[in-house]
Amino acid sequence: MYRIVLLPAIFFFVSLSGQNSEIEEMRRIDKKYDSMLIAYQKSAKDSLAKISRKERLRIMALHENEVNMNRRKLKFGLLEKIKQRETSEEDTTFKEIGTKCNNNGDSMKFPTLANKSLYKPTGSPDVPSESGLQQELKSTVIFVVNSSGKIKNVRASGDHQDFNRELEITMYKIEKWTPLCVNGVTTTNRFRLPVTMNFK
Repeated sequence: MYRIVLLPAIFFFVSLSGQNSEIEEMRRIDKKYDSMLIAYQKSAKDSLAKISRKERLRIMALHENEVNMNRRKLKFGLLEKIKQRETSEEDTTFKEIGTKCNNNGDSMKFPTLANKSLYKPTGSPDVPSESGLQQELKSTVIFVVNSSGKIKNVRASGDHQDFNRELEITMYKIEKWTPLCVNGVTTTNRFRLPVTMNFK
């Protein structure tokens, strides 16, 4: 009897630990690449000081785009690992047991999505964005917030595949959600979030 009770708990802990390690690796990648790019921007201002500002910005933007493409490849690889694991666990998503909470009906606290990075990309009118982002992008994100406040099964659908994956990564990197509290117990729920972003 103890085995039946403990095995799902162990499986749940291992699966969350795996996802957490990949999300932590994404954060480490962002911190490392932001530091690299900030250092590059400082050194480039000196090393490229003798050329025109327009040409300097073009060279810097091209280099930063290449570095950021490498960053995205690493993060997209980690995202695929999370998705592969979740696909095998999908049947258990809504079987998780909630915990006691203050009964506040259907309200859910939405976390902030503010970008805390100190790195600001170099802009150049001669160099398109490294991901080819258009002026306006739309996507719809479907995701699950489980009874513990962890986000799972994030899927974004829109015309721009890289934008969809960036949205999925952003959602996974949110550390903690406040799950819905129904009749005094936290519940697992699926949500749909339309997203529109304008790039100027």
